[in-house]
Amino acid sequence: MRLFARKAWEWLRPYPTPWFWPRNVVVAVGAFYVVLLALAIAGFLSASRPGVRAFTLGVLAATMAFHVLVLVVWRYRVPYWDPVLLLYGVFGAGTLLPGWKSSTSPAR
Repeated sequence: MRLFARKAWEWLRPYPTPWFWPRNVVVAVGAFYVVLLALAIAGFLSASRPGVRAFTLGVLAATMAFHVLVLVVWRYRVPYWDPVLLLYGVFGAGTLLPGWKSSTSPAR
């Protein structure tokens, strides 16, 4: 179980491999991912389609489970998780902006 917990942390950590990358890169990328994750959580919580949220959680869980069981490399997370984080992160940033209004009605 400790091995799976360590592999899960390798997948979830918000920074690249510290022994490979220079410290300033690790800090900058880590800060970017912390902000992106916070915005993605805000966007996820304010999204109005529960089916899409459930599907999204399923995709994130399935990709993480597969990689934790087979091979965990932090950079492999990027093509699986970053599109989801960016989608919800942009939506989350939009919800936090003053004057932003969500509308389900079509544009006129």
